[in-house]
Amino acid sequence: DLANISDNPLDTLSESKLASNAEEYRKTISIDINGTTKSNIPASEYFSEFAVCKSCGINTRIIDAGAGTLVGLGLLGTFLGLTLGIQGFDSSNSDNIQSSIQSLLDGMGTAFLTSLLGMFLSLVYTIFEKVWRNGLAKRLYDLNQKLDDSYYIDDVELSAYNQKVISSEVTKKFSEELNSVIGLVHSCIIRTQRGMMYPWQMPSERYSPIMKNKHEH
Repeated sequence: DLANISDNPLDTLSESKLASNAEEYRKTISIDINGTTKSNIPASEYFSEFAVCKSCGINTRIIDAGAGTLVGLGLLGTFLGLTLGIQGFDSSNSDNIQSSIQSLLDGMGTAFLTSLLGMFLSLVYTIFEKVWRNGLAKRLYDLNQKLDDSYYIDDVELSAYNQKVISSEVTKKFSEELNSVIGLVHSCIIRTQRGMMYPWQMPSERYSPIMKNKHEH
């Protein structure tokens, strides 16, 4: 909750049980985009329900098996009660049979009651589990959304940015080369015009500066 309301959730997470998750996620924030650092890995990769529960020492497998375990214990109590009732059944005479049947019926009632109790507890457990997990999922969604808004850039945006940077570099390089060629041509034209104005100069005298300028470039 503190991470969700903090201006810098990563710093807040670094001081909690999720410090290792925050540190691993921080390492991916290394892409420079217009002076800000971004990550092309969504925060949910590091702050999923499984990753968060693991960092907090919560075994999700035990939580998942809780409801079924309660039902199983109820059934175990049922079969245990029936087994004990059958073992105590005395069929030596009619009086014993009648009393044994009564005891067996009482035991069966208690045995089936354990099944009902197990199913009831399983239902209550499932309700609390779903409420807890829905709350956790909502908090993680808000956290991941906030982190993605601050740091995440998807592959399409990253590719478009890289193409823009490459295009800008190519344009800049082409402009520099073009300016160099234009300067060279302009210099040649000026020297040629000077040669036409002073035709008594020897060709080697008129064109040697041009060749010299060309070699310099």
